[in-house]
Amino acid sequence: MLLFPSAPAWTRIRPTPLRMAALTVMVAGAAVLQSSFLTPLDVPYVPHLTFLVAVVGAWFAGAWGGAWMGLWAGLVMAALSGKFVGSFTFSYLVVGWLVGRAREEIYGDWPALVPFIAGMGTLLAEALFFLWNPRHLSGEPLRPFVVAGWNALYALPIYLPMMFILRRLGRTENYGFDRKKG
Repeated sequence: MLLFPSAPAWTRIRPTPLRMAALTVMVAGAAVLQSSFLTPLDVPYVPHLTFLVAVVGAWFAGAWGGAWMGLWAGLVMAALSGKFVGSFTFSYLVVGWLVGRAREEIYGDWPALVPFIAGMGTLLAEALFFLWNPRHLSGEPLRPFVVAGWNALYALPIYLPMMFILRRLGRTENYGFDRKKG
């Protein structure tokens, strides 16, 4: 049972194998974009695009699909950074599963909640990562809150194109109407 009423029909997207494959490619593409273009920029905050795409993808994919999105984002980030393999993977897996579970059980498919979910997911990932490596916040105690705020700000501009792409992938789906030839 959902805590909130059902969302409008245009926001409902069921996770299918094709959509899960598309989300996996989106996370990998975000990792390449982040590591090649965004990291060299000399700005105070570089968006954590891989994690943000994984959290938004988890919102589309549900609990187990969200766990896959988090695991995949953690593996990609660990491969790109060359360190913290277990901590990235575990932290992102847990956050992905929780975001997908929240979508399934509590919130339905309301797009207006994506910024809040992205911010809270970022804070949870930072807290879990802190358990693995407490030194990453030395000297910057407010960093997780700044990162969560920016991720919440960028969540909707990432969510809307992803929703458009995933909906286009589902155009050939059969929505409960069986067309029997004969």
